[in-house]
Amino acid sequence: RSQGTYRKDRAAKDPPKFTGGTPRPPKELNAAAKAEWRRLGPQLVQLGMLTPADKALFGVYCQSYADYWRLTTELNAMGSWTQHNARSGSMTPVPQVAQRKAAWEMLRQAAAKFGFSPSDRAGIDPSQVAPPDPAKQGQDDWLLKRGRFAVVR
Repeated sequence: RSQGTYRKDRAAKDPPKFTGGTPRPPKELNAAAKAEWRRLGPQLVQLGMLTPADKALFGVYCQSYADYWRLTTELNAMGSWTQHNARSGSMTPVPQVAQRKAAWEMLRQAAAKFGFSPSDRAGIDPSQVAPPDPAKQGQDDWLLKRGRFAVVR
């Protein structure tokens, strides 16, 4: 079974521990990004994967998430993702296509830092992640306990 690139002999022996509780979402985030912060933030804090030091990066993830879905909704409402180019006479993609691609790239890169995909989780040392607290998990949580490690459905 593949373990990613993690090796015990290269891992930090005592990674820094940040304190300060659950960080508040940056006021600059839009409403959809703040909703994503409230959805995932407490679970990441519980796992020890979100600290006040991670506020900016998690904010980028949340805003990119909101931007990606807003642009997807706009594109779906348009029906056609191309427009007529008056100069060349050809059909070109509407600007939202490139904007959505950029939002996706930013979302994907920020999500990788928090282990939001199976391949990203392969590089996380489970001993550095706090075990989920069963008392704080509801039946419909997006996280499933698997030993000392949480996995996204």
